[in-house]
Amino acid sequence: MFERFSPSLRSVVGSSPEWVTETGGDRIGEEEMALALLAHQEGRAARVLRELGVGAAEREEIARRMAGRRRRGGFTDADADALATLGIDIHEVVARVEAAHGEGSLTGRQPAGQAARTAVRARHRMSPGAKQVLERALRDAVDRRERVVGTEHLLLSMVSLPGTVADVLAGFGVTREAVWRQLAVQGS
Repeated sequence: MFERFSPSLRSVVGSSPEWVTETGGDRIGEEEMALALLAHQEGRAARVLRELGVGAAEREEIARRMAGRRRRGGFTDADADALATLGIDIHEVVARVEAAHGEGSLTGRQPAGQAARTAVRARHRMSPGAKQVLERALRDAVDRRERVVGTEHLLLSMVSLPGTVADVLAGFGVTREAVWRQLAVQGS
């Protein structure tokens, strides 16, 4: 599969391990790949994101929101709102859990020092979700009858699969439909 990646996509995937330490992960996941993609300013995905209004400030806010969602154990804003109607404050729950078990205990991630020690080991390990994102990117390229898998296919994959990355990006207007429209405007 990797031999079909564009140089731009190889750069994104290659820089994903750098984000493992940032997120406190123990391997490359969808979020780390998304952060690498957002930091990468070349390729079709970068042009699509710029056209959709995702600049430097928005990239920082996206990263902040993904971290917040991770800290809440994956609960979305909609989940938090639904719980609030039942009188449950998700922020209070998180605070109590963290007071009892340590900051970031709902993330399922390692403490920062431990994450830094395992970052080298994580360099080549991908989560099942990250593998699914890459497989979907390949499928999108094949469906479009394109021989090379580019950053645009990775972005399409990320906004197509349910999860934190797709939810947070949708909040900024980056949906599968919006990405498709921008790719059509740009031309194949």
